[in-house]
Order: sequence, then structure tokens, then C-alpha cells
Amino acid sequence: WANALDPNETAAIYMGAQDAQNVRDCLVTRGFDSATAAVLVESASLPAARVVTGRLGDLATMTRQLGDGPALILIGKSMERARSRRPMPTVETEDTVLSDGRVTAARRRS
Repeated sequence: WANALDPNETAAIYMGAQDAQNVRDCLVTRGFDSATAAVLVESASLPAARVVTGRLGDLATMTRQLGDGPALILIGKSMERARSRRPMPTVETEDTVLSDGRVTAARRRS
């Protein structure tokens, strides 16, 4: 899987937190700099979502700050904004239940 990733692009790895050390090792072997910005997002769609920021080289240590929820690993230069803790845009969702029981979700960025 690591061979499909480009060190000059942003990588998104789903459900990789449990194997963070192997993820880090594979990406460094593939040519990713261990100083590349990394962000872990746990339970991204829930109000209790957690975001942990750091560097690829610290990925295994970063995962210790997570709970038991599913986590997304984001690695790349584009993650510098999150790593520097600048405010990220928020997304508000409002669900509407239709008469036939279907649910629609409207999203607004702020």
C-alpha cells in the first residue's frame, strides 16, 4: 500500500492508528520525511472527535493520545495548518426527516 503513496502529496490512511509504527516505518522507507506534518482524527463525525497533531516520526507516540474510536491518519505538507493549531473551519449539520422517513443533512461551513 505504501508504494501507491507519493511523498510530495498528502496521504490519508483509514483505520491505521492501531498499526502506527508500521505505517510510519513504511512511509519513511517510501521517502516520506519523518518531520512531515501528521494529524490523527479520531471519531471524526462525532461531537467527541479528537485531533492530535505532530510529525510522522512521532506517529506511534501520537496514537497514545487517542481513545478507542476509529481514526484517520493524515500526513503531508498540507497538514501544517492543523499542526500549527490555527483554527480550522467548522461544519454544522442539520438533519431533516422527510415524510417518507428518509433523512437529509444540510451542511454549512463557518
